[in-house]
Amino acid sequence: LPETRIYFVSIKPSRLRREQWPAQEEANRAIAELVQALPRVDYVDVATPMLGGAHQPARDLFTLDGLHLSRAGYALWTSVLRPLLLRDLAALVPAR
Repeated sequence: LPETRIYFVSIKPSRLRREQWPAQEEANRAIAELVQALPRVDYVDVATPMLGGAHQPARDLFTLDGLHLSRAGYALWTSVLRPLLLRDLAALVPAR
């Protein structure tokens, strides 16, 4: 399926795994750079909008375990992903 679009969603920061964030952030940078050379592949940065003060993810984005997204976390992801998906869907629909 050579016309398939691929969306690479960034590694998300989490409150539970704070100590891993510097390595995850570096991986996100490397992946974003790599993806630039790939046709029909988009890097989707969900990490940056998750970060609040002190470069830490907001508490309300996670369930009590500090790892899994809450409704607010999924709402944030939706606000980032939806415009990209709608843009690409619109490009597939022939003009009337």
